[in-house]
Amino acid sequence: ELDALPGRKFAATVLAIDPLIDANGRSVGVRACIDNRRLQLRPGMFARVNAVFGQRDNARVIPEEAIVPQGGKQFVIKVVNGSTPNSRVTQRTEVKIGLRSPGKVEVLEGLEPGETVVTAGQQRLQRDGTEVRVIDLAPPAPAQPPAASAAGAPAPDEPLERPDFWPENCWKKDSNEPDLEGIAKSWSDLRKQISQGKHKAPADGKYDLKAFGEEAETNPIASIY
Repeated sequence: ELDALPGRKFAATVLAIDPLIDANGRSVGVRACIDNRRLQLRPGMFARVNAVFGQRDNARVIPEEAIVPQGGKQFVIKVVNGSTPNSRVTQRTEVKIGLRSPGKVEVLEGLEPGETVVTAGQQRLQRDGTEVRVIDLAPPAPAQPPAASAAGAPAPDEPLERPDFWPENCWKKDSNEPDLEGIAKSWSDLRKQISQGKHKAPADGKYDLKAFGEEAETNPIASIY
C-alpha cells in the first residue's frame, strides 16, 4: 500500500533477499518484481509491505492469549464435558504451535476443530477438573417489532400483482413490479407528440384515447387523462 495511491494494493514476488543485515537499522534488503506497466509507481514513493511467508488451508488458529508457556512447552486449557450432565471442567493440554500472526497462533497438534479453550484467567485454573460455567457474552439480537401493514397489503416477500387499471405495457412481468422506465418513456413520447402537434388535449381536459392504442377505450388509466 502506498500513501500516494490510497486504496490501491499492488502484489509483488520476492526474487532475492540480501544475506547481510544492517546492524544499525536491523533491516534486510529485498528485491521484488512488481507489475508497473501503467507507470503508477514512481521512484521515491513510500510503501507499506505485508510479506506472506506461508499459507495453509484449513489451519487451526486460536487467540494468542490462550497459549500458556511452561517449561519450554506450550499449553492450552480446554473446556470439556464433566462427569455430571451439563457440567463443564478444565483440562490442560500440550499443543504444538506453528505460524503466528498478530493476535493469533496456529495449532499443529493438540486441538481439534470445534474445541473450546480459555483465553483469560488461566492462573485461576491451575488444577485439571476445575468446574467452570460458559457464559455467552455476545449481546442478544434486538427484537424486531412486527411490521404493521394496511389491510389487504401484500407481505414483503409476497410478489405484487398487476392491478386491473394498470396498463400491461407499463408492468414488468418477470419481476412483477411497475415499469417506471417504461412509464417515463411513455410520458416523454406523449409530450413529444403534443409538442409536434400530433396529439392535442381537447377542451374538456381529456386526452384523445386513440393515442393510447387500440385498447384505450377499455383502459381506465387512459380515461383519467
